[in-house]
Amino acid sequence: MYLESFHSTNLSSPTIPLKSANLQNHTISNNFLESRLQKLSTELKDVKVQLDYEAVKRKQAEQALEQQQSLCRILARSIFTVSCKWTTLPKNEILPEKQSIFPINSQLNPVFQFIEDNYHQPINLSDVAQAVGYSRAYLTNLTKRLTERTVHTWIVERRMTEARSLLLKTNESVNQIAARVGYPDPGHFSRQFRQLHETPPKVWRDKHR
Repeated sequence: MYLESFHSTNLSSPTIPLKSANLQNHTISNNFLESRLQKLSTELKDVKVQLDYEAVKRKQAEQALEQQQSLCRILARSIFTVSCKWTTLPKNEILPEKQSIFPINSQLNPVFQFIEDNYHQPINLSDVAQAVGYSRAYLTNLTKRLTERTVHTWIVERRMTEARSLLLKTNESVNQIAARVGYPDPGHFSRQFRQLHETPPKVWRDKHR
């Protein structure tokens, strides 16, 4: 009888249902995950704000660099223009001994040297480009960008500078001078001289002597 009472007491004692315990654990787990997600979301927002800030700073730095480069290009062109004005003689002036009409430029020095050495021959753009190892198009763009003149213009200017000197210092004929400065065709020389100086070579000689 005593044993029956004991068993009856144990069976009737309160117990936590298994389903209720699992539900509680699930709720705790969900709360933990939600808390972690909120924390990660906050951290991601902070990272995004930092990245946006860095992007703005980088863009500002790039814009500042572009402005500096633009100013440097403008300054370089201004210096080069002034240099050209000082080193290039007017059309009607005679080149002093050992003075060059060409501006000093490290990229174009081989170009100018080739023209100086060969202007008395019938050279053209293709000859200069081949001599310095550039394509015709690249050399044209480079020379135009750095000097605001073409290779052909520099060749003609060097020839005309020498032609003016010979017209004043010698009694050679116009045909002889044309040949000496790289014009096999005297008529072409006379037309180009007149185009640049608004007067034929002989008339120019008589006027300036």
